Amino acid sequence: APSIIVGLFVYELLVRPMGHFSAIAGAFALAILVIPVVVRTTEDMLLLVPNALREAGTAIGAPRWIVIRSVAYRAALSGIVTGILLAIARISGETAPLLFTALSNQFFSADMSQPVANLP
Repeated sequence: APSIIVGLFVYELLVRPMGHFSAIAGAFALAILVIPVVVRTTEDMLLLVPNALREAGTAIGAPRWIVIRSVAYRAALSGIVTGILLAIARISGETAPLLFTALSNQFFSADMSQPVANLP
């Protein structure tokens, strides 16, 4: 989904009921943008794990969940971390959701329920 649509969605979902802009709403909007990227890259990396590795884990008698956790995740870990870093890089350049949700603040504020300064 386009980031501006996500920003408007979170504005209607969180900002209007709360009555003011906040860092929590901004974080929620950015989290919505991160989830599809991370899920898609994780899925692709897990599909790239060779079946021989999965079969080897099953052959020694390990249950399926242990094979997934100990063999497949470990083999795909570098690709999963790459996907997470790509998602973080994507949201670090987003401006529209933050303008609709976190607004801006001229001063440093550590209160997550108040508007915070943002790079855009």
